[in-house]
Amino acid sequence: MLILEHGRRVAGAAVMLWRKNSPTARLYDIVVEPQFQGRGFGSRLLRACETEAVGRGYTAISLEVRTSNRRAVALYRNHGYDIAESLPGYYDGGASGLRMVKKLLK
Repeated sequence: MLILEHGRRVAGAAVMLWRKNSPTARLYDIVVEPQFQGRGFGSRLLRACETEAVGRGYTAISLEVRTSNRRAVALYRNHGYDIAESLPGYYDGGASGLRMVKKLLK
């Protein structure tokens, strides 16, 4: 888990999963507190996750995101993540998702 602080407050966090014997790390969750959104904190967390993954020897990151979460999809696309798979009915309530992947440079 990575925590992003702004001043003395938690502004956001990211949770990564590290799979043994896999070249791909998984971004499980990334969140920025509402009062800190729009300040680039999501990008900072994402870059930190990528740096940590490279440091651990991973060559890619995968994630799942709701298709309806346009801000998150745009964030990931802007950081070089490609849609690898469409996931119909992936989330509770039948919401669709996308699996996105980025190859990392060492």
